Amino acid sequence: MKKKLLLSIFSVLFFTSVFAENYNKLTLDTYVFLKIHENQSIINNQIKSKDYFLQSKNGIEYTKLYVKVNENYSKSQVENLGCKELVKTKSVALLSVPIDKIEQLSAFNFVELIEIAKQPQPFLDKALPSSNVDLVHQGIDLERPYFGEGVIVGILDYGIDFTHPMFLDENGKERIKRAWVPYIHEELMEFAPPPGSFNSGFLLNDLYVDIKSILNFSSNTNYHGTHVLGIAAGSRVEGQKYIHSGIATKSDIAIVELGPHSAATYTYESPTFIEGLAYLFSYADSMKKPIVVNMSFGAGGYPCDGMALRDLVVKEILNENPNGKIVVAGAGNSGNTNMHFENDFSSEIKSVECHLSTTDYYNYAVFTALGEVDKNFSVSIKMVDNNNVDITDSFVFSIPANAETHTDVNITSITNPAKKYSLYIWATKSYSYSHIDYETSGKPILYALMYDLTPGQGSEYMSVRLFADSGIIHCWNETHTHGRPFIIKTEGVEPDSKYTILTPGAIDEVITVGAYVTKDTILSYTEIKTPILQTINDIADFSSKGPLTNGKIKPDITAPGSHIYSAYNRFVSLSNSYQIYIVDKTPNDVHNFFAAQGTSMATPMVAGVVALMLELNPKLTQSEIKDIIRITAINDEYTGNVKENKSTIWGWGKIDAHEIMKQLKLDIEYDEQDFLFNISPNPITDGNANIQVENKTGMPYIINVYDETGRLVYLSSIDTEKQIDLAKLNTGTYFIKLHNHKSKSIQKVVKI
Repeated sequence: MKKKLLLSIFSVLFFTSVFAENYNKLTLDTYVFLKIHENQSIINNQIKSKDYFLQSKNGIEYTKLYVKVNENYSKSQVENLGCKELVKTKSVALLSVPIDKIEQLSAFNFVELIEIAKQPQPFLDKALPSSNVDLVHQGIDLERPYFGEGVIVGILDYGIDFTHPMFLDENGKERIKRAWVPYIHEELMEFAPPPGSFNSGFLLNDLYVDIKSILNFSSNTNYHGTHVLGIAAGSRVEGQKYIHSGIATKSDIAIVELGPHSAATYTYESPTFIEGLAYLFSYADSMKKPIVVNMSFGAGGYPCDGMALRDLVVKEILNENPNGKIVVAGAGNSGNTNMHFENDFSSEIKSVECHLSTTDYYNYAVFTALGEVDKNFSVSIKMVDNNNVDITDSFVFSIPANAETHTDVNITSITNPAKKYSLYIWATKSYSYSHIDYETSGKPILYALMYDLTPGQGSEYMSVRLFADSGIIHCWNETHTHGRPFIIKTEGVEPDSKYTILTPGAIDEVITVGAYVTKDTILSYTEIKTPILQTINDIADFSSKGPLTNGKIKPDITAPGSHIYSAYNRFVSLSNSYQIYIVDKTPNDVHNFFAAQGTSMATPMVAGVVALMLELNPKLTQSEIKDIIRITAINDEYTGNVKENKSTIWGWGKIDAHEIMKQLKLDIEYDEQDFLFNISPNPITDGNANIQVENKTGMPYIINVYDETGRLVYLSSIDTEKQIDLAKLNTGTYFIKLHNHKSKSIQKVVKI
């Protein structure tokens, strides 16, 4: 033991003496690299090509260094050492250097600093650090790290590769505990029938079916679900170039595939997302675990108010399951599409003409208009060509404010009798639910669809002209899920991308996520460099914008969503366009990691963070989680100060996982009181206590209740007044803490 210690001391002294004059030219990483390299007995364990750029040529070991140099830099002197200049900028040279020549390199007077080049190993590239998830994984300023253990991450999506290593734990066991897959496979259906009365697909569980056995029956024509699941809950996996990780890396995974993406299977029944949500919640109940369900999908749902029947079902499911059951959904990807316009017909403009192309997407166009209660409007609809010349006669429809109209008609071109169209009109009132305070109930809505029955005749447009004497009318071009741009022919009216939040993101109870940018370049596995023409830290141009037409503000929060690295479904064939976004492979070259963008990618970032929150407190409600996300959101030069008033672009700002977990951490801080609040009664006799506070901050407070040991026993939120239920707590002394990012206060209460 003593001999080994002396050898170690000698080694350090030797190194120090050799680099005595130029020691300050080495960065810490460079020093550590050289120290490890000296000790050949541990080189195989601690120096790996994935960590450093190591190469052996003719028995000489090389590495790569970033070298800061001054104006006296001499390329010839560097090359005479056996080094190779790879890249040279004004003040830095990237060099390939024989390891045993680093000492001599440091002696050059033009060398100012040497930094070892390390293989880049980001967690989902810059996404996790940007949201401070990496700090939560490290347990910084927390009592321990959090990885979503004991929480279920539910995924409703398409195209899951059950074989991807991101869905295995560190022991190689499946983390996917349930998978309802809507495909016909007689053998599996016999042993794993679908849940409830559903008669298609099969339900796998980890008790008696190896989930990997369905790999040839999974949705193998779409990468989306695999990518999304990898972001929300993917395990930490080493690729050939990077280390990849999701957020809730130790959570359980439950999947409902929403349907096949193959014409051969269109005849098979598939679960709706409502059925999937209900099943996932029931599964969580059976396991007595909290769950967060990710919905990275959407439908137009216009008039953009979150009040379609499917939305109402989600509302009610959530209201029936207030504790530990959370839904996170994407805002949509229409933020760069001018698919909306509005006009106040009480102004001078009494009519507006707009054009919708029928030839840029499947030969049809869909127009939607939302008026005001008790106000009539009319539309005139026809087909025109690229030169605004009429192709058909005009059809005029008056939309009574209190009546319903349903019309469909076949139309023949006035210039070409062989050319035919179908026009469908629905006019109705917006949904009205007696038990919901709904600000837009009873507004007249018009849906118009023009379908080209004989396509291939050149550019053609559905021309719609609106007429009204008063009232504000909102209009959308719904020709595609993400919309299509309007061409406005009326001066003084401009299209925009507001009011483009998709459902289920438009549901008030759902946490709705927009996307911002965390990188400006993708470097593919084949070294193809693809620039991303967006600004780092700014909103992603595709991220849909609010508000809703019922006056509510969406999205709620934003997260990284521009070209996020995650798992790729290996059963999806790689086209040339996909290939440039493949950024890494597993060491066995079987599985890929892929860069994709959309609010679909931002949504699982937030879902993963919610899983971390539920690990700490499984009883959190949707409203409590929203309050905590709001209080802790990052506001910067790009978002502006949106925490208090909420933005139709950013929501409350950018999600900050570390600040969220710090708000929830199990401690009591007896800091100076910023305000006082009332607790009555005190002592508490029946388990209920009323809290009242004069809230001057404009933001909710988080309520933490701690016992005498500092353990968090209750959590909620409050604006100005709330009754809290402490009936399940034992008699004794407790501490109630109210806090947000502006102020805090703590008081003692006794329960008898």
